[in-house]
Amino acid sequence: MSEKILLQILDEIQVMKGEQKQTNQRLDGMDKRLDSMDQRFDAIYQRLDVMDQRFERMEEKTDAVQEQTAKISEFHAEIIEKLNNKATKDDFNYLKEIVFRHDEEIYKIKSHYQSVNESSDY
Repeated sequence: MSEKILLQILDEIQVMKGEQKQTNQRLDGMDKRLDSMDQRFDAIYQRLDVMDQRFERMEEKTDAVQEQTAKISEFHAEIIEKLNNKATKDDFNYLKEIVFRHDEEIYKIKSHYQSVNESSDY
């Protein structure tokens, strides 16, 4: 009887070893899949790092564009202010009219002066 029990125990141990082998194989498969997942995650992290670097460069470029836009806007405002302070076409027309009148008056004065000089010469 003890031999029978020993054989039963031996059979059970062999069954347990077989189950343990299957479990170990399944665990090995899971380890391989986890390793594969780790590699994928590493690749994802690398991609994320590259994307972060790209975003930083884009952010720097965007900051530079905003700074340039601000400078251009400031320059535009200055130019508009200067243009608003410049003489208009009406101002030029007025000045031309004044100069024309002055020219006429100068001509009249010169003519009068010449006629006075000519009269005094005789």
